[in-house]
Amino acid sequence: MVETTSARRTSAFGGRVAFVAYLIVTVALLLELTLRGYFALQVGPRVLAYGTPWYRNAFSEHRKEELIKQHTRERVDWHKNESTLNTVSKHNDRKRGYFKFFPNETKYIKDIDSGKIFPVAINSHGFRGKDFSLSKPDDVIRVLTLGASSTFGFFNKDDETYPYLLEQRLNKLCHGSKRFEVINFAIPDAGSYEIRAMFIAEGLALDPDVITFYEGRNDSARLGPIDFRQARESETSTGWLHGVWNATTRAFILARFVDEQFAAHTHVLADNALGSLRNIGATTIKWFFLGLDEIREAAERRNILFIVANQQANSKSWFGIPAAQRIDQKGVTYSDEVAGIERILQRGEPISGYEFDFLIHARLMRDLRNWTKKNELPFVDIISLLDQERQHLVSWVHLDAYANGLIADALADEILRHGLCAHKLSTEAIPE
Repeated sequence: MVETTSARRTSAFGGRVAFVAYLIVTVALLLELTLRGYFALQVGPRVLAYGTPWYRNAFSEHRKEELIKQHTRERVDWHKNESTLNTVSKHNDRKRGYFKFFPNETKYIKDIDSGKIFPVAINSHGFRGKDFSLSKPDDVIRVLTLGASSTFGFFNKDDETYPYLLEQRLNKLCHGSKRFEVINFAIPDAGSYEIRAMFIAEGLALDPDVITFYEGRNDSARLGPIDFRQARESETSTGWLHGVWNATTRAFILARFVDEQFAAHTHVLADNALGSLRNIGATTIKWFFLGLDEIREAAERRNILFIVANQQANSKSWFGIPAAQRIDQKGVTYSDEVAGIERILQRGEPISGYEFDFLIHARLMRDLRNWTKKNELPFVDIISLLDQERQHLVSWVHLDAYANGLIADALADEILRHGLCAHKLSTEAIPE
């Protein structure tokens, strides 16, 4: 009789344990399905297959194929333009350490939306814009805008570039004994090394009072658009228990969700997931600031005001973004896009060359802010300025006329803040 009672108790206990286990599994499955449904609405239906080979592998291959097709199509169209037009991407006046345009060249740009072709004014010195004298007139405050294609105004008409608009803003704001002259001192495709070489060779001789710097995307372009990098496990991941948990997070969204709530340093995990990002990024940063340091030192010796701006950008196409796709960027901040790419890495999926380079750019821009603070240089935060209006990026880095106007306003305010104007009018005096 005692044995029978004990057996019943054991059986009842086992039943309760089984029931609790059943409840836990049921609740977990309901939560898993709920999370899959929620994220499917937020991200897309692919999330419903999270943890399956299709999600991990087939989608990655599909993603690659789509980007390769897009890049091939865009490249064909681009080469058609290059073969029929003398575009601004062709600059063959080779100098020591840099390229520029030949004097008074006739160049053209194709509007990214309308497809209309319009000319670009190249002056007698091989730069964009109206002509200027080598010796600075006595009544001139001279500004040189250092940069590359986004400063040059790659998809912009002559009166839509931010250097052109900057001159207009400064002279509207300032009524003094001197006028401002802004020279667009930028050539497409230039990186910090070429910008430094051209500034030392030609910029210093122009006796500028102010120089501005706006670049970084060219320096960060280390992979081709259709080169992919595959994420790998964190080097710090050791132990079988950790391996089991990693496998669980790759199979179930609920486990991934819990894991991310307790991961205090997800950006570190993303760095570890792609060692080449860390290594290539470090090399890029080193050479980027070597060029900037030489510019800064030359400016200090000549008592030139050196203003640095960070650069708004995205991980999209070199060749331009159709207007219908640009609107999707509205409200998606620079840091939002960086975080999204890092999450792709954390999921173990490959990222494209565009996205890889964008992550390097983010590190450049982070360190650029710190570098300007360390060297006590004026800093203009263009990333924050345009963060809620990134639909005005017409390519991976180039801006439309509206955004160029905002940059011109921000730089004008910073220049005038340093007392270069005898009389400053209200900003309301500037017509739109």
